[in-house]
Amino acid sequence: MNNTQAKFKIVYHTNPEKSEFLLEVAPISDEFTVIDLIKDAKNQLKELINKNIFSNFQILKINGRLPLPICYLFAHEFQHFFSIIAVYYPQNNLYVVTNSTNSDYQIGDRIDPITNEKIPETSPLVRGGRGVTPVKLSEKEAVTVNISGDTLHIDCKLGIKDGDLVAKEAAEKIDNLIETQQIKGGNLIKVNGKASVLVSFIIAHKLAHLYANVLVFDPKIDGYVTTIRHGGNLAIGDFIPENSSFNNQKKIVIGGNINRGKTLIKDGLRIVLSQYLDNKNYYLISGCPDGDGAWYSQACQNNPKLAKQLKDKYKASFTLEFAQNKAQEIRTINNPLLIFDVGGKTINNQLTPENKIIMSEATHAIIVGGNEAEIALWRNCCQELNLKISAEITTKIESGNDTFEIKNDILTTTIHQLERGNNLVESIGINKLAEYLSPDL
Repeated sequence: MNNTQAKFKIVYHTNPEKSEFLLEVAPISDEFTVIDLIKDAKNQLKELINKNIFSNFQILKINGRLPLPICYLFAHEFQHFFSIIAVYYPQNNLYVVTNSTNSDYQIGDRIDPITNEKIPETSPLVRGGRGVTPVKLSEKEAVTVNISGDTLHIDCKLGIKDGDLVAKEAAEKIDNLIETQQIKGGNLIKVNGKASVLVSFIIAHKLAHLYANVLVFDPKIDGYVTTIRHGGNLAIGDFIPENSSFNNQKKIVIGGNINRGKTLIKDGLRIVLSQYLDNKNYYLISGCPDGDGAWYSQACQNNPKLAKQLKDKYKASFTLEFAQNKAQEIRTINNPLLIFDVGGKTINNQLTPENKIIMSEATHAIIVGGNEAEIALWRNCCQELNLKISAEITTKIESGNDTFEIKNDILTTTIHQLERGNNLVESIGINKLAEYLSPDL
């Protein structure tokens, strides 16, 4: 299917010899909310189902950009038709089984993207994917799950384990809550918290036939969207607002010239902040359409060529419409701490109109540059927007000792070896930045 009028792209390919049905999916534009996307995806799935084209295939493989609420929709709709559902994990260039009624495949099994054969298990602490150098992983728990009232709270910590191990851990913990009757089933359950695409599929499979309605929280709309429905007054895409507010919200923009490491710093903070804030409510998003999601840094470490190919595939145009929609998204997000990066283009030492629109929604700024002149340019831009400067970071590709000092409530630091493929979690400068941003939350 390739519907040019759609908001959400769903393209399928079939391989009867391997009994394989492959879906390639992605939002057509970042201008649409998850409510727009899930309603459109639901309509397209209905068309596919009515064509009765699934019956001759055993395995469904899903590849592409998926907002988490749509993971729930897909998991529920497709589990009726395929004995194996596997989702692409770009960090290691393989598929991970998220649901199976086939005794030869279990949740969390890793599948070769070409042959569909299972990738043999290695030591759970020393892992690698297809063509990936094995790395040592942590023994720490990566998933916390608990239920309070009608809400299932999930927290997945990034960078601790490979996605398949996180998926298995999540499945075991959900099963335990079901076995101990903490998850009992009923009319409605809401899901809130940090989760990966793989974990979202697994939660959906587990909850889909226990509850009449499953709603998922999306910070970008500050509320819950209906993703699974078996009856009642709710429909797919219906919205229920979250009744919460936070005082002294921080919305921090990371700004600086092109290729100075803004996204690398954001990706490092995504992982390292969990060491300082634990389960507190913080959120990181991209403020530019560069195509590199939360998966990108690890994918670069494992397979730089593939990571670049996927980034180029997902990249979109930086239009005024994109900026206006991104600004609305940032305005709506209701978290104690939001961090986002913006594009590095300037015109005559001034912010582009698009960046100015997006950055105007921030309260604070982290400035990144290769030298004092670059930092001064962005410092002036931030001051014009009345943004409080939290940190000024000089980035270096070469090796060296990271330095830092705090003066006038501004962290000044130099971060070395800031380039794709390096382990950002061990960066002294990024850890110091995370520590500095955390005390007030």
